[in-house]
Amino acid sequence: MSILVLLVAILAVTPLVNSIEFTSVVKIDSGQLRGYIRVVNNTGGLKVRGYLAIPFARAERFQPPEPPKSWDGVKDMVTLGKACPQMLSAFGSPTREDISEDCLHLNVYVPDDISNSSALPVMVWIYGGAFVVGANRVYDGGNIATRGKVVVVAINYRVSVFGFLTNGKDGDIKGNYGMLDQVEALKWVKRNIAAFNGDPNQVTIFGESAGGASVSLLLLSKLTKGLFHRAIPQSGDASAFWGSGTYEHRTKSMKAFAKNVGCPEDLSKLRDCLEPKDAMAIINASLAVPWPNFVPVIDDHFLDDDPKILYQKQDFEKYDIMIGVTNDEGTVFTNAVAGLGEGLNVTNGVSREVFVGVIRGGGLSTVIPDPKSVLINASIHEYTDYTQVSSPITNRRMYMDMMGDVGFVAPAIRGANAYAKKKAVTYFYSFDHRHGDAVMGSKVPSWVRAYHGADISFVFGAPLLDPATTPTDANFTRDILKMWTNFAKTGDPNKPDSLGVTWPVYTLEEQKYMSLKPNMAVHSHLRANYIAFWNEFVPNALHAARRPKQHPCGRGEDRKATAALVLMLSLLTTWF
Repeated sequence: MSILVLLVAILAVTPLVNSIEFTSVVKIDSGQLRGYIRVVNNTGGLKVRGYLAIPFARAERFQPPEPPKSWDGVKDMVTLGKACPQMLSAFGSPTREDISEDCLHLNVYVPDDISNSSALPVMVWIYGGAFVVGANRVYDGGNIATRGKVVVVAINYRVSVFGFLTNGKDGDIKGNYGMLDQVEALKWVKRNIAAFNGDPNQVTIFGESAGGASVSLLLLSKLTKGLFHRAIPQSGDASAFWGSGTYEHRTKSMKAFAKNVGCPEDLSKLRDCLEPKDAMAIINASLAVPWPNFVPVIDDHFLDDDPKILYQKQDFEKYDIMIGVTNDEGTVFTNAVAGLGEGLNVTNGVSREVFVGVIRGGGLSTVIPDPKSVLINASIHEYTDYTQVSSPITNRRMYMDMMGDVGFVAPAIRGANAYAKKKAVTYFYSFDHRHGDAVMGSKVPSWVRAYHGADISFVFGAPLLDPATTPTDANFTRDILKMWTNFAKTGDPNKPDSLGVTWPVYTLEEQKYMSLKPNMAVHSHLRANYIAFWNEFVPNALHAARRPKQHPCGRGEDRKATAALVLMLSLLTTWF
């Protein structure tokens, strides 16, 4: 899932010129620094102060982060920092010089047209990339900062092996280093952001895909209390099958990784074996491990329990939250958009045989582990249009909808419902618009809707930097920027800058959400029947299948209900 290839193309901004206008000196707890001042394109001359690659922590390999070392004198922070170790193809065509294990730094963007006495809301961006790739250097916060009058912070964190490898609960590689990096970055913001005219008591975290899941996990962690106040998880929730896992589920894949990297399969010896190895050799060996494996883990430190259980128990703090998805999330599991995913080839549609074969062959194994489960057939039935069973075009759409629902939409609604139940101020959206017809020089097919990640360019204002942008897209981008920064300022996307359409609060009863597109509209109960299938029917069926058999003297109604469920599911096996 090389999402970064896509983002490099749409979010790259004009590089700094040789003659730099420097900011005044800023003093933080580790030393003094200064950044640059530049005009943000197409803003009517608005300027941004940028401070790049500020160290927020340091960390040894497979160790939690520690506060950064102090320095003497004044450092010029005007050059983008290096990415944490990951597969190089994530950046298109980089060199190894773009990668370093010394990568725990952040970028700060501040509007220049403010008085030094102003304390602005802060928005901390956490990138996505399936927890295996990503870098803050891809995201320029100048547009958001200048147009929205907020301070934007874009952080780096360790990914892939170096961020999420574990050798078990009792091992010496605990995992979750990437999440602990994020916590450390938020601590840095709490201590230092006032020096950049930011308000440490008005911090919003936002992120997309794995960044959205990170935001969702930070909401659930006991380590983050008091570090932020609002959250915007975009296309990612902690309860997704790829959002977190257990130590037990990692053992087999970690042994395979150990063998591939030339280490003993005895995981207790893994750390000693990996310590002297080259970082990129380790990364290359990790590529043979199927995704998702290098992901956050339930460790009783950063994350106490399965997010679904934490949601059920209401065991989390209450925050203002604005959560949502795009209306074609399933693209990330296909080859539909260049640079976005490398999954099923859907260019010419999906035959009925392929559709059924992929699902029965393990396409849902992370959600329904038993490939022989009658729930597999129930899933196929749920996503079959019986008026066009043999249509490759219809089967393609149903496959993409299925994968989008199970991977993104159902988890997002599960999270929104949990916060609404807790009476947290909750807003939900479906992003239903895309910018342009090409990504990375490849035409995006007309049958692709708002693909996974399509919202990012609008949130960062990228269409406003594109001379070919239509007036409709330009105005829509301005609206998105207003909504995101409104929420950061007030916890309400409708104010202080009104858009002429009211975005209602999401409640359990009405489940109203905003369809984000040039002609915005309010709807309710997004994909309700499909979401009920994944969030209610499948979990209940799996639970019933795992339950010990009732004693003959047990409650008759329980036995009848279970028998009826099993009978109904088994009948589906004759339909395919």
